[in-house]
Amino acid sequence: MKKLFFWGLCITLLAMTSLAIAVDERSFYQQACNNVLRLENGFYSSSTPESTSISSINYKSNAPIGTAFIVHLGRKAFVVTARHVAEQNFDLHARVMVYNKETKKNEIFILNLPKDNWTFHPNGGDKETWPVDVAAMKIGAFSDASPYSLVAFNYDPSDFTKSQLKNIDPSPPEQIIILGFPGDVGFQLTEQRPMARNGIIAMTTGEKFLKVTNPCNDPDGCVLKSKFAEEKTFLVDSRIFGGNSGGPIIDTASNLVGIITASNSEMLYAIAEPASRIRETIDVANEKPFKQFDYWLKTTK
Repeated sequence: MKKLFFWGLCITLLAMTSLAIAVDERSFYQQACNNVLRLENGFYSSSTPESTSISSINYKSNAPIGTAFIVHLGRKAFVVTARHVAEQNFDLHARVMVYNKETKKNEIFILNLPKDNWTFHPNGGDKETWPVDVAAMKIGAFSDASPYSLVAFNYDPSDFTKSQLKNIDPSPPEQIIILGFPGDVGFQLTEQRPMARNGIIAMTTGEKFLKVTNPCNDPDGCVLKSKFAEEKTFLVDSRIFGGNSGGPIIDTASNLVGIITASNSEMLYAIAEPASRIRETIDVANEKPFKQFDYWLKTTK
């Protein structure tokens, strides 16, 4: 298993290292491409033509539902995203670039994510407050004997000195980087690549005073509602794009400090849930029995 590691950010992205003894010499961005996932609608199966012809996909027309990332807890793997991204009436999938340690090349897998296997943060909100916007799914991980390796954030609740999900939430004005998949930004992409942007943590709440109106993306119309964001949310000063929801927020010491959940209408500021909410959601998901499913489907480019 590999650990997503961020050694420092002064606008420049530096190299990352592996949790294993051998150093992974790939750049931060190359490893981030193995960890940050572009969530899309529906399942893929071996009978799906696109599953064996990844290059045929038009990434401009196939807009992302949102972004997700992978976290390791011991030998278990979890996909984490925003609750509103996962809470759909349909299943999701992601094309994952998995690193082959033997060939030192990426290979494409389809990760199928059934809608009924998500675990949501237990705080479901109330008439005045939105739910905690975090979801996680326990997925099958590759064994140590496998040549394939998942790049993931390391969560170690028994020793937070080894964990990238620290036991202290971030505070202003920490410098951070955001990773996520944009929607239609005016040009065509021939393959998926996460977009990286720097920013700062601009404001923490600590109480219910940030009011958020739900977005209305239904062409037939929907009822707009305004509620308070839950008290642990914080604001990030960074430009945001549609499709970024569920993307990770990383600090300069390699730690996962939060997850993107929303933005203001001008998309100049992001609302985020802190790492403590991610830990709480993973802890709940970890206590549930593992749901057997054919999560991984090997493909060819």
